[in-house]
Amino acid sequence: MRAFVILSTNLAGREGMLAENGLSVFVRYDDSDYLFDTGGGSLFAENAEFMNVPLSSLECAVLSHIHPDHIGGVPTLSQIYSMISKSCDVYHTEEIISPRLPALKFIPLTESKKISDTLALVVTGSEVEGNMIHEISMLVGDVLFAACCHAGIEKILAEAQKFGSVKEIVGGFHNFKSSENELKKCAASLAGNGIERICFLHCSNLLAVRFFEDAGIECRIGAVGRSYQIS
Repeated sequence: MRAFVILSTNLAGREGMLAENGLSVFVRYDDSDYLFDTGGGSLFAENAEFMNVPLSSLECAVLSHIHPDHIGGVPTLSQIYSMISKSCDVYHTEEIISPRLPALKFIPLTESKKISDTLALVVTGSEVEGNMIHEISMLVGDVLFAACCHAGIEKILAEAQKFGSVKEIVGGFHNFKSSENELKKCAASLAGNGIERICFLHCSNLLAVRFFEDAGIECRIGAVGRSYQIS
């Protein structure tokens, strides 16, 4: 089975689900399970439990960047693994100071790295409000999971393509301040680089969707509780 489930984002798309200002995505690719970010707190785990999404057998978890709406659920993830006497590998950027949580094995990344035949972690950096912020995106098969795209989605895509082709992007684009011309240029660039589908999540300007559709890209609005097949 190849699919991903939205556990945390700004919209709820299923009865019984709760949304928040945060991001968390569960990914299953064949026999491997991955968690991309943990949202702002325990909500990602509560939504996962409601949907019977297993978080106790992850190949690894990835913390995209230091902002609290992406890493706030780390103590909850530790609690899950403490309760079953197991540990979970957690990849993170160098800005994140690893807390003392024995159920989690924190692994800092300073550069992009291929983890397995189906997983690559893509590290980019950018200046945000005068501070350098590094961000990890996750390439699973030909699907690129991005968090806030602080470095810009085109830069992240170029780095990800060093590990293989990318056909779909899932995540937040952080493009609220982009002009129409900038959005059109970005859409044309992504289409020209082989992007066929985008699932927009947290911190995306949904008014921009039409520009990506005009470029021939299939667009979806991700919401908590929705799941999507990976082709």
